[in-house]
Amino acid sequence: MNHGERLMMVLSKGDSAIVTEFGGREAMEAMKVQAEARGMTCTSLRIEDYYPTYRGYRYFDFRNPVTQKYFNLDYLLEAWDQDKIHHQGEGVDDWFIH
Repeated sequence: MNHGERLMMVLSKGDSAIVTEFGGREAMEAMKVQAEARGMTCTSLRIEDYYPTYRGYRYFDFRNPVTQKYFNLDYLLEAWDQDKIHHQGEGVDDWFIH
């Protein structure tokens, strides 16, 4: 990574998206391969475009070892699917905590 360069990428599927940031190109490319294998779209992002376009989106910093350890694309996609069902009025009982 060049000094001052930010390696950011938007991962999206349907109407849902997150912003990710990486410490190196290898980690960014590995995530891109995983995401595309799951049908997601990956778009490089410049910091100049972050604030006007993606401000307010969930952000995951893969320079952080905790994020590296616990982030799970499959869990994210499942949550997006459940959220879509919830907003369509179906499966609302699944969200009720007993």
